[in-house]
Amino acid sequence: MASILLDDFHASAAWTAIAPGATRLQFNVEDAPGGHALRLDYDLGGNGFVIARRVLDLSLPEDYAFELITRGVGQQHIVEFKLIDTALGNVWRLREEQFSLHDGWTRWRIAAREIGYAWGARRSRRLAHCDALEIAVVGSGAGTLWLNDLRLIDETYHDTPRVTASSALPGHAPAQILVNDGQAWRSSADGAQCLSLAFERERAFSALHIAWDSDFTPLAFELDVAGRDGAWRCVHSTAGTPALRSTVLLPDTRAYGLRLRISAGPRGCALLHLGLEPWFYAPTLHDGVTSLALAAPTGQFPKPLREQQSYWTVIAAAAGSGVALINTEGLIEVDHGDFAIEAFVRIGTRFYTWADVALTACLRDDYLPLPSVHWRTAEFELEITPVMTGAGDEAMLDIAYRLRNCGAQPADLTLYLVVRPYLVTPAWQIWQGRGGLAVLHRIAGDKGEVRINDTRRLLLPDQADAFGALAFGAGDIIELLREGRLPAAHDVEDGDGLASGALAFKRALEAGGSTVIHCHVPAQTAKTAANPTALTARIDNHAQAAADWRSILGPCPIQLPTRVHGPLLTLQTAAAHILVNRDGPRLQPGPRRYTRAYLRDAVGMGTALARLGRVAPLKDFLDWYRAFQRDDGELPDCVDDTGPEWLPEFDAYGEYIHGVAEAQRLAPDNEFLARQWPHVQAVLARFEHLRSLRTSHEYRSAPLAARYGLLPESMSHEGYMAQPVHAYWDDFWALRGLHDAAWLASQVAAHDEARRLAALAEEFEHDLHASLALTMQAHGIDFLPGSVELGDFDATATAIALTVADDGAGLPRAALDLTFDRYLAIRAARANSLDWSNYSAYEVRIVGALIRLGRRADALQVLDDLLADCRPAAWRQWPEQSWREVDTPAFLGDLPHSWIGAEYIHALLAAFAFERRADASLVLAAGVAAAWLDEAAGVQVQELATHYGRVSYHLHRPRADTVEMHIAAGPRLPRGGLVLAPPLAGALRAVTVNGQPHHDFDATQCRCHALPAHIIFVCGEARR
Repeated sequence: MASILLDDFHASAAWTAIAPGATRLQFNVEDAPGGHALRLDYDLGGNGFVIARRVLDLSLPEDYAFELITRGVGQQHIVEFKLIDTALGNVWRLREEQFSLHDGWTRWRIAAREIGYAWGARRSRRLAHCDALEIAVVGSGAGTLWLNDLRLIDETYHDTPRVTASSALPGHAPAQILVNDGQAWRSSADGAQCLSLAFERERAFSALHIAWDSDFTPLAFELDVAGRDGAWRCVHSTAGTPALRSTVLLPDTRAYGLRLRISAGPRGCALLHLGLEPWFYAPTLHDGVTSLALAAPTGQFPKPLREQQSYWTVIAAAAGSGVALINTEGLIEVDHGDFAIEAFVRIGTRFYTWADVALTACLRDDYLPLPSVHWRTAEFELEITPVMTGAGDEAMLDIAYRLRNCGAQPADLTLYLVVRPYLVTPAWQIWQGRGGLAVLHRIAGDKGEVRINDTRRLLLPDQADAFGALAFGAGDIIELLREGRLPAAHDVEDGDGLASGALAFKRALEAGGSTVIHCHVPAQTAKTAANPTALTARIDNHAQAAADWRSILGPCPIQLPTRVHGPLLTLQTAAAHILVNRDGPRLQPGPRRYTRAYLRDAVGMGTALARLGRVAPLKDFLDWYRAFQRDDGELPDCVDDTGPEWLPEFDAYGEYIHGVAEAQRLAPDNEFLARQWPHVQAVLARFEHLRSLRTSHEYRSAPLAARYGLLPESMSHEGYMAQPVHAYWDDFWALRGLHDAAWLASQVAAHDEARRLAALAEEFEHDLHASLALTMQAHGIDFLPGSVELGDFDATATAIALTVADDGAGLPRAALDLTFDRYLAIRAARANSLDWSNYSAYEVRIVGALIRLGRRADALQVLDDLLADCRPAAWRQWPEQSWREVDTPAFLGDLPHSWIGAEYIHALLAAFAFERRADASLVLAAGVAAAWLDEAAGVQVQELATHYGRVSYHLHRPRADTVEMHIAAGPRLPRGGLVLAPPLAGALRAVTVNGQPHHDFDATQCRCHALPAHIIFVCGEARR
């Protein structure tokens, strides 16, 4: 094993110190055993990280280890060893959660298999080259770490193993198995045979490829590996005749020898080839399956196993019970981390996979959360349509497969439904151990039912013509299907948990003829066998599910011309996805990765539904969440099945109060308010305590003056997790919460408290604005920053100053415009460049901010761009992370991400109506597009919820220079009246209200104090 010295630390010039925020890192060189050491003195502050970085140009061998000699003093910290490949944009790392600091020198060995892919724009199978090495220390407090004698050890196995066998025919020596030239080792006898490989030294490997001669396959075999002590242990065995070619996955195996114990048939056995794969082929079972998938024909495995992104959506009952997923190829994951069902089709001699057909994703009625996937070829069409019905023990996943003969002649078609452990949720989405692979230890069945792990069942009201099951080590079930065969076994067990099973449905179809095949998956808790008659009756589930969802969603409160229905259909789908992702009262942003009730997400989702007339989910959530509040008023940032999480995310105070206020404004309920008011008071007390920590004398002058009166450092923003900062996101939410709290106090007749809170809101707003000005000055920036410490640009977070805090009138208009000008410039550059990797559709909240700034054209352009970037477009949803290359195998967050869906709802509704605190007005039509008025029907708004009641209006353009608006009676008039801002073809030059000339207008809008009202806007010359 070769050892390469990478650094003897005689100088520190090759190393760069990275210490963000208030952290500190300093280098010094000191004497150490055998030479020198680099001394790292660091201070992480309250919670932060520092990085020592060294640039390298290092090609890495097949198997290797890094070695360092270290010592350290201080408290225990997280230490990360990272390798960076800038060419592929990837970071690989080992993260030691409790790194041991020893006062004496200790060797730290980091094996290649311990350094895993962490993040990056382009996922790769292994790290072959690195441009930089980083050592990061994460945590809080101060300490010292010494580094000495950094080396790379080449541990690649370059020798040739010694091969022996219990018997061999002349000309068929055991060593032939290493050559792979078509010549075989062949035993000279039947019965028990043994073939052994001796490596002479420890060898790392992760998979074994075995190829038998088709004329001399064994009856069975077992595989053993030898440890350092020479003892053998069995790592794999077959229960019957093995496949001619199979792969045994052996993740993270290190051995001194390997042997096959073979049960040979009467003619003996013959092995053509035995190949070992290095450790990185299958460091985990999932990686091993991925390696096989990459080598197989496209379509033989699900798309994610070929390290390509696949998008999915949720399948759930209208009751919100049971969550399955379907991806854009038609793969269905029946439940959280459970098995999946794949479709394959044979017509004549041609075998079709998802890769051989044109794929189309659809929603029922183009908006209901009832997805389907269509396969199309010249020969056939397959429509895959799942629905979930019932709740609890009665929940049932019903999948309909409609197969149609598209040819001009009758044809024999076979639909294969295959149960495999390959999930919709890919490995890069793993959460709580779920993702990538399921565990299928046993599959058993017949033509009417398949049993999986003895806990789940696949029921077949349309009986199959054949069924077969296969253990993973016995071969690939799809290879058999390609040949028109099914496995002979009906019951298999697989120690690796990778069993599979296939059902064949053979149909003779006339030209243009079709057939529908149903399968059902009952809830895991359902114990009794389903009645076949009941199953047949449930075939109408699909029509009933559609009717249920139409009833739940009701009519959209807005109507646009038919040709521009897309935004409204997406609005309805987004609302449905919020309901689908619920778990009881928990409003959750996703069906898999984000099955947690984050307070910020839930309030956004609940208030979005409330604006659409459904307030109950928001009230139910708040009544449930209040139980987790601590006695000191502190709120958890999120709650899941494990309980509450207590990260310092101080946006929670404003969010909770705002949720209570919105629920009460949009659906007054004195009993609800009485339950919630004590919790609101506790939140306020906690807020005031935390704020008092930043109002002491030392914060009144530099260098801390920009923090005066704000909430403390927090992790509320994803980018602040490693280094908490004073995030303005928290403070804008707090400002909104204070104004809402003052209103709530007035509703419970606590008038003195209402006045006190109103004064506190004004004081806090003053301090917030002063802080922003000081931070902009300190960082030399002309845009509104995201935090005090970083002065960072984050228009998506800053947007809530307008959309949530309604603080536009108090903030400097020039800075606001420059903030969003910069965002629009970045967005335009992104549209014309390949030099970016991903963004988040949270940007949709900027649409609402631009509308409130009167920048209609900019808002509508961003809205159109984001609508075009739904993934996939037909499912009307966004992931949390949208990658430039749609097939990039990288983290998506979750799909559908219903917090983003909620932000979309808020943004689109703002185009038609929003409240404005500065002048106590209700603004109508400020984001309506001129093109929406081109048809006679124009724009219709019916019973849209606002703080002043339900508003209804009709807007149309009878002539090029005239816009008419009729506003129905119903809402109460705000103190500041109605501000009407429809799209005009020029400067506004005349207005009439209810037949009378009106003079309270400017070039773009007018203010009205009458209801009902019929308004005629006449503008200047129409634009050409």
